[in-house]
Amino acid sequence: MHAEVEEERENGVYVIRLFAYSDGENSTSTQGWIVLDTEKRLLKDVTYDPDAPVILNYDKEKYKDYVAVCLERAPTPKPEGLEMLDERLPLIHFPFEYSYDFIIDLPGTVAPSKALVPLLKTFVDTETDLSNCHIARLPSLDGYELLLICGTDRVGEGRFFLCSLDKTHKLTDRLLVYTAKNVYWKGQTANCYLHYSIGHQGILLKKMIAMPNKNIPVGSKNYAFSKGKFRLVK
Repeated sequence: MHAEVEEERENGVYVIRLFAYSDGENSTSTQGWIVLDTEKRLLKDVTYDPDAPVILNYDKEKYKDYVAVCLERAPTPKPEGLEMLDERLPLIHFPFEYSYDFIIDLPGTVAPSKALVPLLKTFVDTETDLSNCHIARLPSLDGYELLLICGTDRVGEGRFFLCSLDKTHKLTDRLLVYTAKNVYWKGQTANCYLHYSIGHQGILLKKMIAMPNKNIPVGSKNYAFSKGKFRLVK
């Protein structure tokens, strides 16, 4: 007895013809029909009545090998979701304010699994590299979870996003709370960075110029958190 895929339907359903070779040259004789449903993992004999198929038992190991090798439909592992982290994710308490030690060492954060990184990439922008990222939680506000995602830019400077997630872990808003870059300021090259201060009442971001003796503020923005959104306060 031999088998061949006669038809490929939608959603991973295959119609398989069972046949035997006859006496004539290249001659075959159909012996039966089987429907293989790779989505539902069902094998059905429809030889006698397609409307009343016979559900067949099968060797699960051979089934997986056939689907992966012969049909080239290796099952894709389900990506890890944030809900799987649950309370295991570290919590950073309010007030959460900029410090150089945190920027360098990222204490109180964890490196996510590789399976979670594709999801985290949808929470940040295309300028942010998450190949060596860290994450943590901040206290929830108004029923929304606050997630801190710490990545870098193309030259390795820190680039941190504060993300708001609803109860289904869907992103509702994001805010870049830390980044740094070299700028030309008052005739010299200086490092400009965001100094963040995050608490229950809102978020203050101050643009700072790092100088040898002291850091100089050159601008600031206030944000309030309302209904899952970071809203600029004018």
